[in-house]
Amino acid sequence: MNSASTTWLDLLKGQVKVGLLMLLLFANTHLLGMACVPCVGVPPPPVSIWTLVADLYATSCIGTLISNSQLPFVITVPGIYTLCEDLHWPGPGPAIFVDTSTSLAPTLINMACHRLTSTGDGIGTTPGFEGVYSVFNGTIELLGLGTAIQGIVQNVDNVQLIGAAGFSTGGIVPINTLSANAGVTTRIRNCDFRQLSLAIDLLAGAFDQTLEIDNCTFDGTQSTVGGSFMILGTSNVTIRDCIFSGARGTLLSSTFNHLAIYNTVFQEVGINDAANAVSYFNLNSNTELHDCAFSNIEVFSTVSNLINTNNVIISLYNTTFQSINLDSFSGTSAMIRAFNNSLLNMQNCNICNIFINGANPATILNILGQANPFHPSEVELYDTVFQNLTLTQNSTVINIFDASVSLHRCTMDAVNNNTVGPPGVNGILAFGTNLSVEDSCFTNCIMDSYIVTVTGINLIVDNSKFLSLTNGTAVFMALGGTGVIRSNIFESITGNGLLVHNPTALAANVSIVSNIFNNITGTGVDIDVSVTQSVFNNIATDVVIPYNGVTGPIISSLAVTTTTGFYTNIAN
Repeated sequence: MNSASTTWLDLLKGQVKVGLLMLLLFANTHLLGMACVPCVGVPPPPVSIWTLVADLYATSCIGTLISNSQLPFVITVPGIYTLCEDLHWPGPGPAIFVDTSTSLAPTLINMACHRLTSTGDGIGTTPGFEGVYSVFNGTIELLGLGTAIQGIVQNVDNVQLIGAAGFSTGGIVPINTLSANAGVTTRIRNCDFRQLSLAIDLLAGAFDQTLEIDNCTFDGTQSTVGGSFMILGTSNVTIRDCIFSGARGTLLSSTFNHLAIYNTVFQEVGINDAANAVSYFNLNSNTELHDCAFSNIEVFSTVSNLINTNNVIISLYNTTFQSINLDSFSGTSAMIRAFNNSLLNMQNCNICNIFINGANPATILNILGQANPFHPSEVELYDTVFQNLTLTQNSTVINIFDASVSLHRCTMDAVNNNTVGPPGVNGILAFGTNLSVEDSCFTNCIMDSYIVTVTGINLIVDNSKFLSLTNGTAVFMALGGTGVIRSNIFESITGNGLLVHNPTALAANVSIVSNIFNNITGTGVDIDVSVTQSVFNNIATDVVIPYNGVTGPIISSLAVTTTTGFYTNIAN
C-alpha cells in the first residue's frame, strides 16, 4: 500500500490556504462560479459551506493528489486530498483508506468531479483506525459487491453513488467504534443514490450517532434487490427535501431514538413478495413527517403495510397519500398500522385514490392496542380527508381494537365498496375503549356501515354530518356500550340512520339529542329495549320509520324504557 507523505509543514501550508479560502468565501460570493459544472450529471447547488469550499478545492488542486498508480491509497495524516484523474480499482477492499484514528483534524477528500469505479469498495477505513473524513464532488460506482463510503463520515456533499444491478451493494455506512469519535454528526447533502440495495445503513454501534440528509435523491428502480434505505442503531435522523423512488422492498427500517422527515416525496414503489410480510416503512422509533407525499405505490405480500409502527409515537402533518394499491396474499394489509400501544397523530392529511385489491381484507388505518390494556394505543386525527377509496370485502377505513381514537373535522368522501354482496365495507369499526367523532362529515359513500362499535365501547358522535350515503347504517352500536349522539345531521341515506343493538343484554346506555333525520329510506332511530335510552329534541322528516319500527332491518320492541321517549321529538 502507498501512504501519504505529507509533512507537518505541508499540512500547515494547507491549513493556511483553507483559512484564506474561507475568508474569500465569506467576502466574495461570486467565487461560486469557480465550481466545476457540470459534475457527473449532478449540479452542485451551494447549500453548505462545505460544498463551497470543496468547489474551490476542485479548481485549485489543493492538498495531496491521488492517482491510479497509488491505489490502494492509505491516508494516515489528516489533511486535504484530491483526485487528479478518474480512478479504477479492481479490489478487494477499499480503493482509499482513511486511517487517521482521530477526530481532532478531519480529512477532506475532494473528488474534483472525477469518478471512482470499483469492483471492491470505494472509500473505507481499517477497523480500530477509523478517521473522521468528508467526501465532495464526484461519482463512486460499484461494479459488484461492496460499499461506496464506509467509516466515520462527517460530510458527503454533491456525490453520486451508483450500485450494480443484481448485486447487494451499499451506499454510505457510517461506522464508529472509537470512543474518541463519539458524537460525530454525519451530514449527507445534494447526493444521488442509484441502484443500491442498501443506500444508507447506520449500524448499531457503541456510540450514539446523528444523521442529517438534505436535498438527495434515492432511485432503486433498476435494482433487483431493492433500492432500500435502512437505518439501524440508537440515533437521531433528520431527512429534508429528498425524493425516494423505485424501492422494491422495505424502504426504511428504524430502531433508533427519533426520526424527522420534512418536505420529502416517496413514489413509484412496487413491492411484490408473496412469501413474506413486507412494510414499506417499519418504524420502531418515534417519527414525525411534515409536508411529505406518498404516491404511486403498490405493495403485495403475505401481509402488506405501507407504514408499520410498534410502541412508538408517530406524527403526520400536511402529508398526502395518493394512488396506493394494497394487496395481501393471506393476512390483513394496512396503509398505516399502529401496533402495541403506539400513539398516532395526523393533522391536515389527505388520503385519496387508494385501492384495496384481492379477496383479503384491508384497512387504511389499523389501530391495535391489545398488548397493554391499561395503556392502549391512542389516535388523534385533525382536518384529515379520506377521499376516493375503493375497498374490497371485509375492509375498513379505520379499524380500532382496544384503542382510543378521536376524529376532529375529518371527512370521508366517495369511499366505495367494490364487492357485490356481503361481506361488505365499514367506515370506522371499533372494538372496545373509546371513539369520538366530532365536527366531521361522511358523504357520497357506499358502505355497509359508516360507524360501527362493538363490545362495550364509549362512543361520542357530535355535530357531524352523514349525507348521501348508500346501503347500510350511518351509526351502528352493535353490542352495548355507552353512546352520546348529539347535534348531527342524517340526510339522504338509502339505509338507516342510527341503530343500537344489544342482543346479549349487555350494559348499554345511549343519549340521542338534537339530531336531524331527513330523507331516509329505512329507520331513523332503532334501539333495543334492553338499552337505557334518552331520546329527545330530534327532528325526523321524510323518514320511512322514524323510531323503533318493526319492519326495519333489526327488529326492536315498540316499547320505550325511559320516560323521555320519542314523544318529545318531531317526526314527519
